[in-house]
Amino acid sequence: MNLKFKILVLTILIIFIPLSVYSAVLNDNSSNITNSTNNVSILENNNLSQNSTKLLDVPNVKQPNNYSSGPASLEAVLDYYGTDVMVDELINITNTTPENGTLPRNIAQTAQSLGVNAEIKDNMTLKDLQQNMDQGIPVIVNLPALNATNISNQNGTVSPLYWHYMVVIGIDNENVYMEDPAILGSRGYLTNQEFLDRWNYTYQDPSSGNNITAYRSGIVITGGTPVVFPLIVKIS
Repeated sequence: MNLKFKILVLTILIIFIPLSVYSAVLNDNSSNITNSTNNVSILENNNLSQNSTKLLDVPNVKQPNNYSSGPASLEAVLDYYGTDVMVDELINITNTTPENGTLPRNIAQTAQSLGVNAEIKDNMTLKDLQQNMDQGIPVIVNLPALNATNISNQNGTVSPLYWHYMVVIGIDNENVYMEDPAILGSRGYLTNQEFLDRWNYTYQDPSSGNNITAYRSGIVITGGTPVVFPLIVKIS
């Protein structure tokens, strides 16, 4: 009996262990297929090519307070083009305040006054961002805080307190990469879908009182030549 029992147990192990391993592999592959399908869907919907990740060499900056991400982002782009303007000066020129933050048009007008071209473009796509990256052109975007829709004003607008400007410096088939002035020493990123979900907001123009919807809006700054800074220079 003992021998028959051992043979029976061995037979069961031989049959069922490979089946369980196959099932685990199949489930893992199914998860990968789902993730791959999601990525392909985003690529197709935005006509986004599966390019390799390349980040523009936009200098890393740090905003001095919680309402100056706009001037700090502009400082990073100006530095990228070789124009050195301190963020404190940009805060003044752009009329940035704790109450109203920085209006997109003030960023564009300030950039133009400092010798580069700036255009606010609405209804942009990930493909548009990718084309700008391919041409070496950084794009300033304003992404409200993650829960901004839950803390919006009664009229449906998002308070400038929850705005956050960043500079798009790269994009691939999974993520959008940004120079985030709230992060020192590192780059930030969002998945493509997370970026798209947050890339729109409505705000109240403080001068006119009108509500303005910025749907997938970006400040495209051109007209300069990217500067390659040497890693080490002799101190004079």
